[in-house]
Amino acid sequence: MCQLSRHGSDSHADYLAKGARIGGNGQRWAAAGVLVLVVAAALMGVLSTQRLAKATDAAAASTTLTDLYRDARFYALMADDEYHEYVSQRDLVDQFEETQALSDLSDTLEKLTTTPGADVRRVRALQVEADHYESALNQVEDLVLAGKTAEAMRVDMSRVDPSAGRLATDLTELEEAASVASRAHLATAASQGRWLSGGTPVVVGGTLLVALLLFNVLRRYRRGVELLATTDPLTALPNRLALSQSATAVLDNRLSAGTRPSLLLLDLDGFKDVNDTLGHHYGDELLVQVAHRLRGAIKRGDVVARLGGDEFAVLLTDGGESVGRLVADRIRAILRMPFTVGQLSVDVGVSIGIAVATTEAPDLSALLRCADVAMYVAKETRDGAVLYTREHDDRTADKVRLVSELRRALDHDELVLHFQPKVALDDGRLLGVEALVRWQHPTRGLLAPGQFLPPIDGNEVMDRITTDVLTKALRQSKTWAELGERIPVAVNIPTRSLLNLAFPVQVTDLLDRFGVEADMLCLEITESSSMRDPERCISVLHTLRASGVRISIDDYGTGYASMAYLKNLPVDELKIDRSFIARIVEDPQSAILARSIVELGHNLGLTVVGEGVEDASVGDLLRKTGCDSAQGFHYARPMPGDDVLSWHYGRMPIPTQVIPVQRRPEPQIHA
Repeated sequence: MCQLSRHGSDSHADYLAKGARIGGNGQRWAAAGVLVLVVAAALMGVLSTQRLAKATDAAAASTTLTDLYRDARFYALMADDEYHEYVSQRDLVDQFEETQALSDLSDTLEKLTTTPGADVRRVRALQVEADHYESALNQVEDLVLAGKTAEAMRVDMSRVDPSAGRLATDLTELEEAASVASRAHLATAASQGRWLSGGTPVVVGGTLLVALLLFNVLRRYRRGVELLATTDPLTALPNRLALSQSATAVLDNRLSAGTRPSLLLLDLDGFKDVNDTLGHHYGDELLVQVAHRLRGAIKRGDVVARLGGDEFAVLLTDGGESVGRLVADRIRAILRMPFTVGQLSVDVGVSIGIAVATTEAPDLSALLRCADVAMYVAKETRDGAVLYTREHDDRTADKVRLVSELRRALDHDELVLHFQPKVALDDGRLLGVEALVRWQHPTRGLLAPGQFLPPIDGNEVMDRITTDVLTKALRQSKTWAELGERIPVAVNIPTRSLLNLAFPVQVTDLLDRFGVEADMLCLEITESSSMRDPERCISVLHTLRASGVRISIDDYGTGYASMAYLKNLPVDELKIDRSFIARIVEDPQSAILARSIVELGHNLGLTVVGEGVEDASVGDLLRKTGCDSAQGFHYARPMPGDDVLSWHYGRMPIPTQVIPVQRRPEPQIHA
């Protein structure tokens, strides 16, 4: 028993010793395991942090490249826009000397050659293309200054436009490639962050400090990446991505919460002038100040974001139309106060489109579209802030449709001219005619100008219509001359033409083409159009007047041209607006105004025409006031060119040789 007991004791002691050895080894293995975990955690943290930092830096570098490519593309497009705008509307010499866009483009391309990651070979090629583009612009300038307009247009089509297109296309490709690289680096950074956060919980005990440290590093870098992706770098406002994220949450919850979110789209009025006049640095400073004021105009929970350029958006979580209008009025008030940029006081306005979330506009994309339509209506009507309605879509669609139909009408020669005679009040002789455009619409019949011209005022298609009307008017004048009658013709000219420094060359080219003497053409302008840009308009009018073309101010008395300004205009004729003429018999005040205009015109050495004379009593009274000539239904309605001579010969003794002219029935003008 004792032996057994002793043996049992020895065995137990051995077991304990073995257990102690195993426990000691376990402790050492555990310590070694902890050490391995700590080292592994440390290595994982270091490697992941390095990879995360590298991916973040690469993302930042790619973002910088994207911004530089975008800036270069913006400057290229701006240069092309300025070129086409000023070729048609401004002095080429001044513009080419003062334009900043080409210089900014050159500086940006040069900066790209030293930016890490840039495709230097393609950038060098773009520099060469930019030089070719500038050379082409200079060649166009030289040709226009030399009066070689047609050759300048050929250079424009063969060199300028293709070069501008290649610049824009290549820069767009480079920008997209850099943007793709940036997103890839961001994805890598996010992947590294997920891997690091997934490995951190494995670290226990003694590795907790390392885990917390790594977690803090991860959080810092993740916040940096998210901030980079969702924040506008200039104003520190949320960007379009952040607005999209906020809008998704707000709009998804609106039905369950019973709220009425709305979106305000803002576009600064006059910001381009600040950029062009003071430079982009001051423009950026102005945007920062605008962003600061916008933050103060909204309540907690609402979002103000910069979408790009001078365009901002405000997302209101509730309140619908009433709150949208209230906030829009508040924003207009705070932006109406002057800004201090550098040492200068700058005033800018704002146009705001308001869209309320409905079943028809359930997401951000639809809200942005609706607010954008309303914003452009606000710009056109100068109302400041406009709430979107479905009628705005119809208005926009109708305008687009009308412009498209007019382009087709011009291609198919559907515009026709009718001519209204102008007669002398002393003896009734024919002094000339006014060309009035009509649209022989294929389905709506003959349309008067008031039915299709006002909506396209300021659109480029108006230039084509003006050219078409001038061409048809001068062709008709030549036809009358060939039939032995010298009949001056007057053509109404829109504001766009008066702002186009190349317009006088176009007129003289048409006169030469048809062999019509310059004094047989009279160009009629309005007071308001000549006041849009007085210096430029007066320059264009002086050039036209020097060529021998006569100038008339149409609808005088309805505008705001002062007598001092009128004195400086190179005009030959005043046409008293029909609103005075129609009432001069029964309204003494209208008669006094008409008489005053006649005296003013005569004192300035101008002839005076009364418009809208519809009965003999009005014509007699105009004659007694000293008015020189008149036109209106009392004398003749507008008629096709073939009928003018028949009308003219019908009012005078039949000459010894009368050239027969076939009279056509006057088409009915549909309302």
